Amino acid sequence: MKQINTANYTITTFTTNDQSFLVTASLLEKDGHAFLINTAFTKTSALEIVAYLKANQLELDEIFLIHGDPDYYFGAEVIKAAFPEAIIRATKETQEHIVQKVLGKLAVWSSQLGVDAPVNVVLPQAIEGNVINWQGVTLEMVGDSHRINLYDKDQKVMIGGIDTFDQAHVFLADSKTAEEMQTWAARLEDLEQMDIAHLIPSHSNPESKFDKTALSFTKAYLEKTIQVESESADSAAFMAAMNQAFPNLPNQGVLGLSAKVVMQEMPWG
Repeated sequence: MKQINTANYTITTFTTNDQSFLVTASLLEKDGHAFLINTAFTKTSALEIVAYLKANQLELDEIFLIHGDPDYYFGAEVIKAAFPEAIIRATKETQEHIVQKVLGKLAVWSSQLGVDAPVNVVLPQAIEGNVINWQGVTLEMVGDSHRINLYDKDQKVMIGGIDTFDQAHVFLADSKTAEEMQTWAARLEDLEQMDIAHLIPSHSNPESKFDKTALSFTKAYLEKTIQVESESADSAAFMAAMNQAFPNLPNQGVLGLSAKVVMQEMPWG
């Protein structure tokens, strides 16, 4: 857990381990109220967020799901049960993503997570427009509509979406071709032009700086991936080259999966 203080609110960021892909959840706190972005992957991680909210006597107003993969929303059931008045929202694209994929994701993950898996997934309401207003804070949705980020221009804060990683191996299976990675890198370049003092990547090593350098890290990782893919004979060679280029990074399981998909040894999607 790491805290960032702005002039208007505090951000408490909850990080996880490799087994939860180092996904982050960010809690904005102001005047006894809280706004949660993402809900963690497991019940255990979600209960840590609940415990923090209760220990600090915070009223949870809203939960926003920034993306539709399970590590962003599996914890929503636990948090909603603890704070039934909190509304859960997401973009229409994220809502549709969850609806289309949730049964398959539950089938895959329920046996692996066991009691840490959700029983009844809570679906978000679709939000209208591209701006969230909470307690006088304005969060603008920026980036591709399927891969959004939240940006507070006043406080120069960005809560990064699925495009943002830092100091951890990047999940590549959903963008496995060089063309897709180049498009991704271009989106990061657009974000780099923005005035950002604090950036919470959606997946991050807990020791990261939580600043704009996450964008340059992710972009460099993608550029190296494109090079390594063209030079590697198989996934084992790909993994070895990426570990040499980015030594001692967590998320080795993610690297292994990405290597097989990028090298076309395993179907995905």
